[in-house]
Amino acid sequence: MLTIRSRTGSAKAAKEAAKADASVALKGEDSAEGQHGVAGPRSMVALAFGTSLLLTLIDASMILDVLMDVDVKEGETMARLQLALNVADVDAAVDFYTKLFGVGPAKRRPGYANFAVIEPPLKLVLLEDPAGRGHGVVGALNHLGVEVDSTDEVWAATRRLSVEGLDPDVQEATTCCYAVQDKAWVDDPDGAPWEIYTVLADAPRETGVGCPSPSCC
Repeated sequence: MLTIRSRTGSAKAAKEAAKADASVALKGEDSAEGQHGVAGPRSMVALAFGTSLLLTLIDASMILDVLMDVDVKEGETMARLQLALNVADVDAAVDFYTKLFGVGPAKRRPGYANFAVIEPPLKLVLLEDPAGRGHGVVGALNHLGVEVDSTDEVWAATRRLSVEGLDPDVQEATTCCYAVQDKAWVDDPDGAPWEIYTVLADAPRETGVGCPSPSCC
């Protein structure tokens, strides 16, 4: 299996560090603030999303090992995980996540916002859907993804996924989430949609918010 290598060591070392970070986060000790009773960034992720989505965020290197074929070298940008959530009130959600991650949204549109979070490396997408979003985690997940830097990386991932028999659904220069994107979609065994995508340009209008499956839009 092809892997992503971290800038400071091997993929195995990166995974071990990610596991250690997750363990520390759950104890609220991932920063000096955590030691004094104030949750640090990883602890706040644990509180907000619960253990299953914490693993999605903290152990991103292990997920990317499966989805991507990228060798990160010094000075290059690593692909980042995307988490797209359905929210009942996008304004309230933006206010909450701005406080949670300490950074404002990178893009705001009617019923839509996204955050480009540096720590943890995350593209957080908020899609307003009052009818579909229930209480707690019910109806929370819209889709998952990996944002990469170029179309070449999308096509490389598409070829590899095809060889693996996952039959990716390829979309070129499609408008989604108020951006023009090249992307490929695959579903996990339980139907959760993943996209590997790159943003080509901003788009003033939306033609298809979220993933193409009725289960997540």
